[in-house]
Amino acid sequence: MPVPSADTQPAALCKATSASTPELLAAGRAASYKLRSQLMASGRRNPRQCMLAYNVCVRSAFSYGAQVWGPGHLCVEFDRAMQHPMVIEQRRFMQWAAGVVNPTLRLLYMEFSQLPFQVHWASLVLRFWNNLVKHPDTLCHKVFRDDIRLAVHSECGWVHDVWRFLRFVGLEVVVPSDSEAAVAQWSKCVVPIKSVLALYEQRLTVAWRDGSMLGSDPAEYSRGVGPHVCRYAHWMGLPPPMPDGCGFAPFPHASACIPKAQRSALLRFRLLKWDLAVNRPWIVRNRSDRVCKLCKAANFGTFVEDERHVLLECKCYEHLRQRYTHQGLNFTLPMLQIMNSPHTAALAAFLHDVLACRTALFGLMQDDPAAHDPVAALVLAGAILRYQAQHP
Repeated sequence: MPVPSADTQPAALCKATSASTPELLAAGRAASYKLRSQLMASGRRNPRQCMLAYNVCVRSAFSYGAQVWGPGHLCVEFDRAMQHPMVIEQRRFMQWAAGVVNPTLRLLYMEFSQLPFQVHWASLVLRFWNNLVKHPDTLCHKVFRDDIRLAVHSECGWVHDVWRFLRFVGLEVVVPSDSEAAVAQWSKCVVPIKSVLALYEQRLTVAWRDGSMLGSDPAEYSRGVGPHVCRYAHWMGLPPPMPDGCGFAPFPHASACIPKAQRSALLRFRLLKWDLAVNRPWIVRNRSDRVCKLCKAANFGTFVEDERHVLLECKCYEHLRQRYTHQGLNFTLPMLQIMNSPHTAALAAFLHDVLACRTALFGLMQDDPAAHDPVAALVLAGAILRYQAQHP
């Protein structure tokens, strides 16, 4: 970042790099595509490796000069943060790494234990503020003091945007009406970065941990994007916090060595992107009517086809459960414990085999011939049993 000259105006800290944002977007997008090509060439699609490489190689390109232009982009909730062009590029990379199309964005960030770029920009801004405070004899500090004077009597400038951000996260910002008193107070004020970032993360992720949502039954909760977040929180789990309280630690499966096809089945299942009846509200509006076609066609009963039904209940996959019980999976445990089991490779292989079984069984159904024919239902049930016997 260039050092302002002696004749720099007070608002220079706010405007210094704002004109370069389109160039930063283009540079970051180019770096993202280059990283994707290198990861594909090396065969490394492990989610943890992908995001570590992305945060090191690409995030820095998107964040160049954010100490200056960043404050104007921080006072946003999660949904608004998703609309920033640079954050759009961030989530596109995560979608590519997960191998899914149009996932629920809250789920995508939870699954990858990531936060929007705004949190990183806030860290850079606050560190820059503290550096200005700690070096009072520099030219930048003089411009900083001038910007404080400007912010006292107007709603513009870099300092004003930082004050607005501190109020946004819930801190009380008291600014004296006298310019020199404000300069004397704020030019020596060191911001507690870790505490502010923790408040900011809570503000951005409040929808992930909404008490009323997390206390709801996933089978009953159905409002807006709530069903997806509720099912994910209850059945897949929320990302664990880092030991220092800043950010989130990766899930156990994020670091596991899993074949590509099996990892894709696991990630799509965790992101609620399997082609299950519960995920097709545009076909059947009432959740109770989104039943498992396999169970219904084979006269096993009428059950809502959701992730819990597939993993624990559907009789069509009972032979697979018996097989993978010998590989460490315990299907008598609650779903949350199974999805966070240390036997990640076995879980991914099980889900991959369930997908293959679903494809074969739907092929036997031939557009659901047993829907209104009891004889055909018995024939299909026999075909399912024969399939299970041939694939023990």
